[in-house]
Amino acid sequence: MSGGNPRPDLIDKKSTLKAQALEKSSLWPALTRNHQEGRSAAFFRYGNEGGNERDAEGRPRILSQKAWFDPAEEPYGGEERRAYQSLVWQCRYSGIEVPDALWSHARTGIGRAYADDQADDMAREAAAMDGFDAWVDAFVRHVAAKGPVPGIEEAERGAQSTT
Repeated sequence: MSGGNPRPDLIDKKSTLKAQALEKSSLWPALTRNHQEGRSAAFFRYGNEGGNERDAEGRPRILSQKAWFDPAEEPYGGEERRAYQSLVWQCRYSGIEVPDALWSHARTGIGRAYADDQADDMAREAAAMDGFDAWVDAFVRHVAAKGPVPGIEEAERGAQSTT
């Protein structure tokens, strides 16, 4: 989310030793400040958990060696929103706020083919849309309570006045 070293000239482009020294220097925080720092992000994920591509035991039908995959060992443990956890943490370590309440998941299209499980199909599923509406409401409440990010609003006004 923040793109690394914005000044490769300070490390002779690829010098590992110079890059390590720069990261430990007093210049580093200012050099790597993310322009999105202090802002908020939210993620809404929806999915069909394999749709019609799972067999009765929960394995992908296409697998030829079914014994090599135990569906009980799926990484999300019924909490499918975790599919985005690395993105959420990347934001957080870049100074972008992602409150726990603002990344969620809705089950939709369960048992249907991918071709019959697109975003417009989700709009016909009340439970999925209730989850989406609750996520939008939570985001609106968060942004309203948070207000403008100090320093960013002024910087944006300055950038707009120079263009």
